[in-house]
Amino acid sequence: MKLEKPRGRRGFTIVEALVSVAIIGLLVGLILPAVQIARESARKTECRAHLRELCSAVANFESQHGVLPPERAKGGFRSPLIEILPMVDQAAYYHQVLREGVPTSYLPEDPVSRRRPVLAILRCPSDQQALGTNFRFNHGCDVLGSDEEGKGRGPLSTPATPSSQVTDGLSNTVIMSEAVMSPNGPHSFHRGDAWYSGLGSQRVPRPSNDDVVSLCQEAAASPAPFYPYVGHDWAISGLGHAGYNHVLPPNGTVLNCRLDGPQLNGAMDHYWPVGILKASSYHHGGVNVVMLDGSARFISNSIDLSVWQAISTRADGEPTAEF
Repeated sequence: MKLEKPRGRRGFTIVEALVSVAIIGLLVGLILPAVQIARESARKTECRAHLRELCSAVANFESQHGVLPPERAKGGFRSPLIEILPMVDQAAYYHQVLREGVPTSYLPEDPVSRRRPVLAILRCPSDQQALGTNFRFNHGCDVLGSDEEGKGRGPLSTPATPSSQVTDGLSNTVIMSEAVMSPNGPHSFHRGDAWYSGLGSQRVPRPSNDDVVSLCQEAAASPAPFYPYVGHDWAISGLGHAGYNHVLPPNGTVLNCRLDGPQLNGAMDHYWPVGILKASSYHHGGVNVVMLDGSARFISNSIDLSVWQAISTRADGEPTAEF
């Protein structure tokens, strides 16, 4: 009987190895986007949860004081975010701000500004900047806060008023949304920044929304100087710090743009910046908002502008379509 020699184990051929590598690469290519989508979905959900918590703080503020937080604290420039700090377990920092005061503008070298704490509740994890706030209060849909008849005004006001004056309905009125912050440190123009329109250096009549949109487009094309600290000092009230508006849809193509109030022939009675500061985010397709009744939702970038503006106002009486 003839015995056969056992055959040696045959290794992979080069072709088989290459096929295996290609299959593994294909699987990784399929899995990674799904993992990234899942992570971003979790970040978007966390942002929405922060907005709900901040809206709950606004409701607690009204329960204690009988009014919503003021758009600008009487006798100073404190933002509504400062006013609700005691309702989010930050009473110590609230009292520190009362002692030290709030600067009228943000400069990174300012000692008070530098001591702003980084609060997780004010941050959306989709934005990787190291300081500031992503969550801003709604300032309505007029570049100057409201038109000459008072229309276009957001839910907050100075002096403060109760939510009963939001006659468009709490479930129909946005109180807060999110916006991309300026990067830290020196940088070229970023989508979180805001161009200076040039209007602030002129003595002009009250500009319309369309006027400012045109000026913003001109500023971006120039290019003009820009404000590189948007969202960094959330203790200061107004657009560019703790506020945004609904002049344009979320994540729109027209870039942020601001102008200063005192030069507008009495159109403004205070010194905060006004202009276009859009809701914006790093989420795919839109932004989170929270309504005054505490309900939070995701708003598409493609929302009709008339609907987006209707849900920004407190008492304009316009019917609100589904959104």
